[in-house]
Amino acid sequence: MGLYLSADDFLNNKLSYPGDCSSGGYRIKTHELFQSPGMTIVYNGKKKVFSKDELYGYRDCKDRVYRFYDHAAYRILDTAGFYLYSYSKLVQGEKIARPEEVYYFSLKVDDRLHPLTIGELQNAFAGNARFRHALESQFKSDKELIAYDGVEKTYKIKWLYSDSSK
Repeated sequence: MGLYLSADDFLNNKLSYPGDCSSGGYRIKTHELFQSPGMTIVYNGKKKVFSKDELYGYRDCKDRVYRFYDHAAYRILDTAGFYLYSYSKLVQGEKIARPEEVYYFSLKVDDRLHPLTIGELQNAFAGNARFRHALESQFKSDKELIAYDGVEKTYKIKWLYSDSSK
C-alpha cells in the first residue's frame, strides 16, 4: 500500500509513503463521494493531506492500483498495449442511485481518459485497420468491450489489440 507520486513512479513500481496493511495504522482516504480535490493518508501515526493533482495514484491493501484523473480515482485494470480503467459511478435509478462500473481507456500512462466505446476506440486507433475491423466484427455493443476471456486470462479487447499489432 502506498502512493505513486508520478507516472514514472507507477511505471517503475516505486511507492512513496508505503504502509503495512496488517497494522491498521495506515489508511488512505480519497474522499470520492464528492470528488474532492484532496486526499488524506495516515502514515506513521500522522495525518498528511495531498492534492490529487500532485499525485499519479495509489495501491491499496488488496493490491489494486488506482490513477487520479479529474479528482477521481480510476482503477487500473490492464496496461498491456493501452490502459484500461474502471470507475464506480452513482447512477440514478427509478427510486435510488446505485453504483455502476463505467469503463475508460487511455493510450499512454498519463494521457487523458476516454470512455470505453467502440467509436472512441476506433478514433484512437485510426491507424490500426485490423484492430478497428476486429472491433466491428467482435462487439455488437459498448458493454461487450469489457468481456474477459478466462482461457486466455485477458480481456478480449486486449487480445484483439495484441493480435492486430503483430
